[in-house]
Amino acid sequence: MFNQRIVIKAGADGRLDIVSRQQLPVERLLMNKPINQAAVMIPGLFSLCSEAHCLAATLLADPELQTAQGRLADNRDWVSSEIHLPEMQLKRFQGERLREALLSLVRLEQFFSNANTGYSAEFRNQVSVQKKAAVSAVQKQQRILQWFGRWKEACHAVEKGACTHCDSTEILNQRAEELSHLYAECWPESVWEKWLDLSAIYEFSVPDSSSLSFDAQDFSVPTTTAGLNKQSSTRLTPDWLDRFHRYQNKPVSQWPLSQWDCQQSQRWQESIHKRSEDIVANSLIKYRQIIAQQIKALQENNLPLVETDFSLQSANAKISAGQWGVDAVAQVMTARGPLLHFCRLDQNRDVQDYRILAPTERNFACHGVLSRWWQACVELEKGNSEQLQLLTLLLDACVEVSIEGEGIYA
Repeated sequence: MFNQRIVIKAGADGRLDIVSRQQLPVERLLMNKPINQAAVMIPGLFSLCSEAHCLAATLLADPELQTAQGRLADNRDWVSSEIHLPEMQLKRFQGERLREALLSLVRLEQFFSNANTGYSAEFRNQVSVQKKAAVSAVQKQQRILQWFGRWKEACHAVEKGACTHCDSTEILNQRAEELSHLYAECWPESVWEKWLDLSAIYEFSVPDSSSLSFDAQDFSVPTTTAGLNKQSSTRLTPDWLDRFHRYQNKPVSQWPLSQWDCQQSQRWQESIHKRSEDIVANSLIKYRQIIAQQIKALQENNLPLVETDFSLQSANAKISAGQWGVDAVAQVMTARGPLLHFCRLDQNRDVQDYRILAPTERNFACHGVLSRWWQACVELEKGNSEQLQLLTLLLDACVEVSIEGEGIYA
C-alpha cells in the first residue's frame, strides 16, 4: 500500500523477518465524516501519487454517484461513469510518473554500483567508493525532486491562469527540456552500456553441499536440487534467482512480484524459461524505452499518449447497492500501477469504512516467497548486502523500505 512501511530485519543466524508496519489510521481519521470532507483529507495522507488519491476520492464524492445509487436500488448491477481529466491535472500525473521512474532508476543504479564492485571483501569495504556512489545517488534524487517541484508549480500557475497562453507554453516546454538534459547528464549512453553488461553480477560459485527446499503452499515450486551446478568457481546464473522464477504452471501475471499494468511495469516480466541474466537485460531495455517515450511525450505535449499510458482516459467510478449500505469503488492508474479506493457509506453518506488497495497488498507474499528467497541466499552463503539491496529493489512498490540487523554483510 502506498502509505505502508516495510522493514527488513536480517540477523546473523540467517533468519529474515519482513515486518509490515501498520498503515496510517485512514479508517479512524475518516470514520463518520461526510464523504466530501473525506475527499479533501485523503490526498494529504499520502506522499506519493497524491494526485491519483485526490482523483479517486473526488470520484467517490461525486454527487452523481448518489443518483446512481437510486438507480441501483432494484438493479444489483455495476454502473460506470467515464471521467476525462483536465489538461493540467493530466500533466501533473505525467510529471509524477516520470519522477517515480527516475527515482527507481537511481535505486537501480545503486544496486548495480554495489554489485559491480565485486564480491571480494577488501573491494567491498572501500568506503570511498561506496560514499561516492551514495553522494551521487543523493544528488540525483535531489535534482529529480527539485525538477518535479518546478514542474508542479508551473502546472499550478497555468491552471490558475497566472500566465498567458504563450507564457504557459514556454514555461512548460522549458521544464520539459530541463528534464531531458537532467536525464542525459545523469544516465548517458555509457551508463546503460555498463548496466547491460551484467556478467559481473553473476560471477559467484555455489557450495557443493547445496540443498534447498521451499515450503510452497500457494505456488508449485520444485523442492529438489535437480539442475544445480555443483562445480565451484564457475560463472553461472544464481540458483536462488532461477528458483524464484521457476513457478510451474503459473503465468507471469500471477507471480507475487508481477504488476497488473504489464506495459508500464518495472518488474520481471519475461518468459519463465529464459535465463535470469536475459530477464534482467530485457527488463532494462524495456524500462529504458518507456522512460525515453515518456520524456518525448512531455517535450511534444502528447497528451493522448499520456492518457493511453496511464489508463486515465476512462477512470471508472463504480458503485453497488449492498446489504449493509452503499459500497463505492473508484479505480485509477498511478505511477506505480492500479489504485483502488473502496468506501462504505451509511444512509447519510457518512464514511463507515474506507480502504485503499494496491496490487502490492494482494500480490506480495512477503512472509512466503521473499522469506524463502532470503533463506536460499543464506544457505548458498550469499546472504549479503547485495542481495538485500536487490530485495529493496523488488520491494519498489512500497513507499519506504528500510533494512535493520547486524551480521548481514558477509
